[in-house]
Amino acid sequence: MGWRRDRRDARGPRATGPRGRSRPDVRRGRASRLRGGPRFGVRPACRADRGRGAAARLPRPGRRRCRGDSDGGETALAAPSAPSATSAAPVRAEDVGERAEAWVRAFLAEALKLPPGRLGTDQPFEQFGIDSILVATLTGQLRKRFGDLPETLLFEHPTIGRLAGFLAAEHGDRFAPPPSAAVPVADAAPPPAAVASGAVPVGTARPPAAVDGIAIVGLAGRYPGSPDVDAFWENLKQGRDLVREVPADRWDARRYGEAESDKGAAARGRWGSFLDGVDCFDPLFFNIAPREAAVMDPQERLFLETAWTALEDAGYSRAELQDRFGGAVGVFVGVMWSDYQLYGVPGAQRSAPRPLGSSFASIANRVSYFLDAGGPSMAVDTMCSSSLTSVHLAGASLERGECRIAIAGGVNLSLHPNKYRYLAREGFLSSDGRCRSFGEGGDGYVPGEGVGAVVLKRLADALADGDRILAVIRASAVNHGGRAQGYTVPNPRAQAALIRGCLEKAGVEPGSIGYVEAHGTGTALGDPIELRALTLAFGASGAGGTDDATGGGGAPCAIGSVKSNIGHLESAAGIAAVTKAVLQLQHRQLVPSLHADRLNPRIDWQGTRFRVQRELADWPSGAGPLRAAVSSFGAGGSNAHLVLERHADPVRSAGEGPQLLPLSARDERGLAELAARFVERFGDGAAAALPPLADIAFTLQIGRDALDLRLAIVAETPEEWLDRLRRFARGDGAVDGLWSGSVLDRPAAAGEAGSSGGGAERARRLIAAGDLAGLAALWVREPVKVDWRLLHAGRPPRRVSLPTYPFARQRCWAVPDPAPDPVPAAAEEAGDLRFLVRRLRSGNLGPDDALAALKGRGAANGTGISAGIRVAGATLFQQDGNEGS
Repeated sequence: MGWRRDRRDARGPRATGPRGRSRPDVRRGRASRLRGGPRFGVRPACRADRGRGAAARLPRPGRRRCRGDSDGGETALAAPSAPSATSAAPVRAEDVGERAEAWVRAFLAEALKLPPGRLGTDQPFEQFGIDSILVATLTGQLRKRFGDLPETLLFEHPTIGRLAGFLAAEHGDRFAPPPSAAVPVADAAPPPAAVASGAVPVGTARPPAAVDGIAIVGLAGRYPGSPDVDAFWENLKQGRDLVREVPADRWDARRYGEAESDKGAAARGRWGSFLDGVDCFDPLFFNIAPREAAVMDPQERLFLETAWTALEDAGYSRAELQDRFGGAVGVFVGVMWSDYQLYGVPGAQRSAPRPLGSSFASIANRVSYFLDAGGPSMAVDTMCSSSLTSVHLAGASLERGECRIAIAGGVNLSLHPNKYRYLAREGFLSSDGRCRSFGEGGDGYVPGEGVGAVVLKRLADALADGDRILAVIRASAVNHGGRAQGYTVPNPRAQAALIRGCLEKAGVEPGSIGYVEAHGTGTALGDPIELRALTLAFGASGAGGTDDATGGGGAPCAIGSVKSNIGHLESAAGIAAVTKAVLQLQHRQLVPSLHADRLNPRIDWQGTRFRVQRELADWPSGAGPLRAAVSSFGAGGSNAHLVLERHADPVRSAGEGPQLLPLSARDERGLAELAARFVERFGDGAAAALPPLADIAFTLQIGRDALDLRLAIVAETPEEWLDRLRRFARGDGAVDGLWSGSVLDRPAAAGEAGSSGGGAERARRLIAAGDLAGLAALWVREPVKVDWRLLHAGRPPRRVSLPTYPFARQRCWAVPDPAPDPVPAAAEEAGDLRFLVRRLRSGNLGPDDALAALKGRGAANGTGISAGIRVAGATLFQQDGNEGS
């Protein structure tokens, strides 16, 4: 089942392609366009990304045969001669491993009719077009050569490197070199752990150890008016209100308002904050068919891109996740709405062939699948506290040793008018489109869209690995409010207990907190309750405390809410709040909270130490580290809170001398845009603010996946590097110290050498000789796996923040644009009443409940009760008459 799903991910549904052609035929037609324009089919996007075009030469799914097979029946797949066990002399494990890898590559190349150089060592077999049918055939051929092998062999070892490791460990004598080539065992290095018999490729997380904090080592997000976190920070500094009317390409809010019977609800349902381009995605980068991407929930696509960007910001490639952590990567995502599938209802009624998908679990699981991650993978729905709860769960998972690195965050989109109609009718929304956090006149919230993610590690691990630490989570906690005055009414004592417990867990005094990023929905009831809870937890104005940060236990503490800028992001509200708090800690500044010029008069501001931050200001410094607290409260009573602390990175001496700086992308567009992003970030006099060139080189080498189109620059200074990069982005001709190429353009013979163990050995020799130019020339044209750390021997590696990958923007949308016209209120009410009558007639609804429902309808329409009674009475009278006749 899993393997078949993989086929769908790579090539879409298995039935037929356009105009009835089988999907392999479609791939053959498109394979000719490999070097230009959008492509479809088996599109590799892993760290080597070097099997492009293989699917175009595969047999049809129902006919797994080699070229030249007849139609009379299946024939055995050709393969190189089976290795023989003729050498009894002791040999080095490295020699056995390299010979096993070369044999497996030749075996698959012959079976698939592909040049061996196109088969990367670490590429999953699915990217070669190997599905469950071909797996059975290949396993049968391997059994003829090696004897009894498990049916699941290729599922357990789904790459050339892992399959070769298994064969070398279990049948090493078959791959021994001739006796003359053997060397004494005493000279051989111990065999690598990766080839141990029965080894599980996904690493087991290390046992839990004492944890003094969780480090945030990567950060990414898209928010209204902010395509990345840098733009988000600028909008926060400028105090911009990014709420607007519902865009016309979503739905016509005015027409829906005209059709709404409750005109007050109609007025409330016009406002929100929205992301641009939620219909666009880069499906081929993630090896997903565009047709498949169109029916995926856009929230799933958005979080997949954001998680990837966060990992790049942290400086971790997929190869690094496997090499360093054995795939022990956790994924936690908060989500609460699933609007997209509502557009599929009309199509389902017509038996349309393309139903729309929406699965919360898939949002997290898709990331784990693409990363080949083996840690916990879960979606979290605690309503408005979902994403902050996901951060808490990720930190707890790290503390328990379930994973060694984790991605946590949330995503929220408003895609269907049904959500707005529900929120408006229930009275949740603001009447004037403003989220007045702690301000006078707040009567509701404004829905907002966004997606964000953080990359987390245990603090000790982050320090040991040379990570850039953005902030430290000193503690986090969750609880529920229990029974309150109403289901959606907050419980101040439960909130206070949560905050107090989190401070105690962090081991910090309330007076050391200099800023609170509050939930702050801007509602008449919610804001006073939240301030009461904070006062109970922190103490009233003038109460005791310490003076290790903000100047005393009774010193004022700044408070604000990002909801005043971008509305309430619901399931993504917590990650937006964390992002704002982390950015303030980094920049040592406090940004304004809006719409609070006149404070909420229901709050006793004289009896609390909290003061709304209403202007941009430097963060007051004290004797201790800067600290912030973040709260997030779900409408159903599920609460979350965490304490953040600024981390000061130690000053290190950078490596000197020339550096090799690699860049790569899927296509020419991506590579040119990526180079331009670096020039824009660091050019025009900003070179002085650059991190050390050695740190930039190290981050690019081990923190980015090596894709098809490649660029490598050897430079001694940041200015020299930027100049060469600028000339490449400008399209200049030959540039000294710059190499570019594609691993797809190399001759097959060169590819064989580059992909095998011999290629890695060549790279090691070039590094040992200090030949950076030779190494750059090798890397841009061959998918060789380079041990980049050998270039930084003697200098502790350090990751730095650099521009991230520019995804292609391809429209992947399967619904009408904008939304369909609304149903008139009169027709809707008539339908409701007829449904009510049917329930009365069936006995599923009693008279008292029916009357209550009719009164509820009458609140929206004064004639509702009388009209309903007439319809119900006439129908029931007719029913009684029929039964008596």
